[in-house]
Amino acid sequence: MKYCIPMVFLTLAQMACLTAPVNMATQEQRTMEKTLRFDGYRKQQIYDRSLQWIDTTFIFGKAHIECRDPDEGRITGTVMIPYHKIPGYYIRTGLEIDMKDTRSRMTLTAINVSGPPAYDTSGVDLEIYGYDQEVRAVRTSMHDMIRSYSDYVLNAGKNDER
Repeated sequence: MKYCIPMVFLTLAQMACLTAPVNMATQEQRTMEKTLRFDGYRKQQIYDRSLQWIDTTFIFGKAHIECRDPDEGRITGTVMIPYHKIPGYYIRTGLEIDMKDTRSRMTLTAINVSGPPAYDTSGVDLEIYGYDQEVRAVRTSMHDMIRSYSDYVLNAGKNDER
């Protein structure tokens, strides 16, 4: 009998852990939006450089562009950005780039984290949880992509005529 009481408490503790709510990342935590100014560049130049950036940054099928609209100045799709927390893993991210005059607004929305293919499987998909360390790692990865985009647009055509 004296062994039954601790076992009951252990079993109840395990059940409580299994039924505890999971802290998932909110839409606000998963999304990063930045408006960038490219003074001296026209909308069409920003659009062209945006497509070049996608082509050079996301090779080996790490980008799926769903909409290319040069008249509206809009590019949307899904990209795989490196996940800084775990080498070899990527964050599947929704991408929206809207261009107007000399500005560009980039919006990245993290969908989930994908691991490398393991043997004969197609990879591992992990949810993005709302824990500070994980949200910070996801947002750092997205911030690096926005900086990469800005640097590319500004420097891609240093010798081009503006």
